[in-house]
Amino acid sequence: MRRVSTLLGFILFAYANAQVPDTAKTLVVGDDNEQEVKQLVVMPDSTIWLIGTNVAFYKDGYVVIVDSEFNVLLEQSYILSFRDDEFLTAKAISDTVIIIGGYKTDSASSRDFYVAHIGRSGSVLWEWTWGTTDIDVLNDLVIKGVNFIAVGTSWGGDSGMTDIVVLEAEYPMGGLKWIKQYGGSNLDEGKKVIATASGSLLIAGNTTSQGNGAMDILLMKLDSDGNLIWQTTFGYESYDLFSDMTVLPDGRIALSGHTTSKGNGAFDLWLLLLDSMGIVLMDTTYGGILADVPHSMIYDPLDSAILIVGYTESFSYGTRELWLLKVNLQGKVLWQFVMGCIPREEGQDIVQIGKGRYLVAGYTESWGNARKNAWLLEIVEKYPESPDSGNTTYSLMPKQNPYSLRINKPYIEIDYQSDQPANALIYTYGGKLLTNKNLRNGKNVILIPENQPLILEIKTSNHSQTFKIPAIW
Repeated sequence: MRRVSTLLGFILFAYANAQVPDTAKTLVVGDDNEQEVKQLVVMPDSTIWLIGTNVAFYKDGYVVIVDSEFNVLLEQSYILSFRDDEFLTAKAISDTVIIIGGYKTDSASSRDFYVAHIGRSGSVLWEWTWGTTDIDVLNDLVIKGVNFIAVGTSWGGDSGMTDIVVLEAEYPMGGLKWIKQYGGSNLDEGKKVIATASGSLLIAGNTTSQGNGAMDILLMKLDSDGNLIWQTTFGYESYDLFSDMTVLPDGRIALSGHTTSKGNGAFDLWLLLLDSMGIVLMDTTYGGILADVPHSMIYDPLDSAILIVGYTESFSYGTRELWLLKVNLQGKVLWQFVMGCIPREEGQDIVQIGKGRYLVAGYTESWGNARKNAWLLEIVEKYPESPDSGNTTYSLMPKQNPYSLRINKPYIEIDYQSDQPANALIYTYGGKLLTNKNLRNGKNVILIPENQPLILEIKTSNHSQTFKIPAIW
């Protein structure tokens, strides 16, 4: 089933007078199996390719192509073996062809790096594999001329439990131009590769072989032939895991991850801004009392800002919901956007398509045909209808509603413009009623408890609307 819809069930909070996000279009794609988007690619012809996984009995590669209006042009699964196979990353190499990377299962105990060229019709035009006799998973790749450079993790390395593998393979013959392995005596994972303007490579991942805690983020700089120039780790006493990396135009490096070593909750989003040598310039966390985890981020050159997408459990109404943040280069949150219902949603990748316009892809368990379906959203920024001074603009109301909301901690301000009787009811997430206030025409101020998420319901004789209030202080 495929559908484009307008979805309810979102919250947002932004600094006063800032632009705030809203959904312009959404698309749910999939059948009664499970589909999840890992990466999205916008092609030169404006078609959007969703790359990910379809789970029937085993995991299979999955590609969806849609046009700019979210009309589905192609939906196809790729059964590479009779066990698990996944597409994990993709890049455009021409107007109509992408290169995808992931892994293909070779036997019950072996997986190989897998790379393929896939055309606009969905056909596999060229494919390549590499592997040891153990498990090898390709996590990311970049294009270098007609060749490609891949990074991943190998359980068949020479050093420890797992090693980082970086290689350059030649197209079309598939021969290895070079291959390097990095790792210590324990676990080392290669997750991301970026080719810099100077031709060097930045490799990021995780390590338990070095660093300060149970697991740290590892960043390496290599020359164009894969030789190590420098490496460094980031972490504290507990678990600190890598999510994504991007390089700013001035050479600074932004790293995102999630941490249990610092912050407020089980896992907090962790954002680091580094200089070109890996020296920390900014170190900040975001999140509440539960798990708040990023998956992907981009740099927005039009606004000099960073956008990070993942999921939140601290600010969600259900178990977990899609979470999108926009922060400036000083780490200040410009706005946050949460969307979902019950049970779970996640955002896996984000691409900018214009000023204040972004595509986000992931999965939803609340809308669609199965426990998990592929999910694509176009999110646009716009100004609040009545920006004014204060702490936080909380939610954009539909124009037909006679009220607007603001959080001015520790109060909710409800500007109610009607003589029709109405009530504001505040509940805990467990359903306990805390407040039932009659609304009068004009501004109404309600004191709310701090440090816990709440549900606000505004009820009239013929209308009821519910909003989620995150525990944001």
